[in-house]
Amino acid sequence: MIKWLFILLFSFSIGLLSAQSSDAKKRMLNMVEKLERVPPYSCDVNINIDVKFIRIKERVGKMIYRSPEDIDYKIKGFAFLPKKEMGTTSTSLFKDDFIAIEMGKENENQIIKVIPMDINSEIVTGQFWIDSADLVQKMILITKEKGSYTAEMN
Repeated sequence: MIKWLFILLFSFSIGLLSAQSSDAKKRMLNMVEKLERVPPYSCDVNINIDVKFIRIKERVGKMIYRSPEDIDYKIKGFAFLPKKEMGTTSTSLFKDDFIAIEMGKENENQIIKVIPMDINSEIVTGQFWIDSADLVQKMILITKEKGSYTAEMN
């Protein structure tokens, strides 16, 4: 009897976990679809670098967005930022199959962890804070060779 109860409970848990992943994946795909429909624009950006051995004051500049793969930054006297990487890297995460896992909520944002299925992917994992309008409020990307990136949208 206990064996059957354990099997039933295990089966229910697997179904619940896959449903959560399915909902998270749909939400991420919806976010990417919205991102691809954004018209070109430019905006002011504030860049804060958090590296233990380098002290850099906050920089102000412009970001020019043409498409998810074509984002450019104009920041005077600042050469450290991988100027084309953040947008291209974050959207490339969704071009192939991926796993999306709901991680809970923080400040009314749903936290979703994304793991690419391609073992050769440049991205190891991504974590996204998505608001109720399916817009990214914060993201952290961890790559194999280029370190990690954190972006917060205010």
